[in-house]
This record gives sequence, C-alpha cells and structure tokens, in this order.
Amino acid sequence: MAARKARTSPLPPLLRRAIVRRYLWEAGFAVETAAAPAARGDLAYVSGCAFRAVACLVQVLFALSERRFLNEKGAVQEAAELPHTPSGFAADVDAALSGLRPDPATLQAALERLAALTAAVTDRLHRLEPGTGQ
Repeated sequence: MAARKARTSPLPPLLRRAIVRRYLWEAGFAVETAAAPAARGDLAYVSGCAFRAVACLVQVLFALSERRFLNEKGAVQEAAELPHTPSGFAADVDAALSGLRPDPATLQAALERLAALTAAVTDRLHRLEPGTGQ
C-alpha cells in the first residue's frame, strides 16, 4: 500500500486527467440515464443514479485538488472543503437527495439539481484548465 501511495501522491498528471475525464462524463451520464425512469417515478433507479453522479463529482473534485479519493464515507463534506469545489456543494447535494420519493416531479427536480452541480464542476474544470474538451 505504501508503494502504491507513493506512486500516486501527488496525483500524476495523466492519472488526474483520466480521473477527471472519466468521472465527469460518468456523472453527466448517470443524470441523463435517470430521466426516463424519473418520469415513471422509479425511485430505486433514480436514487442509484443520483448516488453515482454525486460519487463521480466527488472523484473529480478530489482529482482537481490533486488529492487521492479513498471512499464515499464523509466524502461530500470533505469535497466541499477542497479549494476547487463550487460554493455550496454539500448543501446542493443534500437538496438534490433529500426528500426523494416515487413522484416524477420530485425525481426530475433532483436530477435538475444534479445536472446543475455537474455543470458547476465542469465550469470549475474549464476555469482551471481552459481549453479542456469536457
């Protein structure tokens, strides 16, 4: 473990870019693929996609701050304290995930919040790395 940590701390630039590219795309994909199930009120599917989107955004925020991401426990709050995290990130995540129920309007509103969070993280990436094609 120590040898692996030494090879990835700080994050090598290629690893950082790969994490950002993969997980930012996946966050958007999770939100997009939940739209039709949300319209049907499929709480379980939308909840899973919402969790995945948030976990992916956390991965991106850690990578942008050149920090290794270890696990999801407490990660939203930890990510909220990183220097490149959009203001209000943890509160926005809480707002998106709280009160989910099998109601199409509620689920769609949650996905809209998550789409806005994904856009905010993408904007941060573009500010840090102008010209990125994300």
